[in-house]
Amino acid sequence: MSTPTGDAITEQWLSELLTGLGDGPDQIHTALRNAKITGQRGSRYDCPLARYVADHARKRVPSAQVRVRVYEGAVVVEIEESDTGGYREVGVEQPEAVKRFVQAFDGGYYLDLVDREAA
Repeated sequence: MSTPTGDAITEQWLSELLTGLGDGPDQIHTALRNAKITGQRGSRYDCPLARYVADHARKRVPSAQVRVRVYEGAVVVEIEESDTGGYREVGVEQPEAVKRFVQAFDGGYYLDLVDREAA
């Protein structure tokens, strides 16, 4: 049985959110900076991309627990299913521009997106 949270986060929604960030790493950097998103390098749950996706997912399902992980060319949203108490995962491959951004950020570029307070 589908829950209200189940219909709000889909692979299509996640793919569109990621491709909407831009066609290249510099465009993605600008989009995240303009959204005032920061994060930690090398962190699958706390990088700027994970925080950006989590912020947008929480707006779609404000009553659910949401976590996002970014790793090995994929982005996965974990959504709490209120009727089962378990989690459902929605994942997609990272678009090429997102892959290049993640590699650049983890490699030391875009330092203005590093969350210095959490470091």
